[in-house]
Amino acid sequence: MTAAARAEPPASATTPSASALFQKHCAGCHSGGGNIVRRRRNLKMRALKRNQVDSVAAIATLTTHGKGAMPAYGDRL
Repeated sequence: MTAAARAEPPASATTPSASALFQKHCAGCHSGGGNIVRRRRNLKMRALKRNQVDSVAAIATLTTHGKGAMPAYGDRL
């Protein structure tokens, strides 16, 4: 093993967990899965299905590009 390889921490040590990212970027509006800005746009499965954001691809697109009152997080996530 080279000195450079030993000096770099493993990716898991530097990559924030999904929970940490949610707390930092999402919980302000979506605490407990709710939505303080638009009540019907919460993170409950029924609302996700109703708003057609119930797949991994749709959630990724929404969080990357934003929509309406929700800002885009593509540059931060």
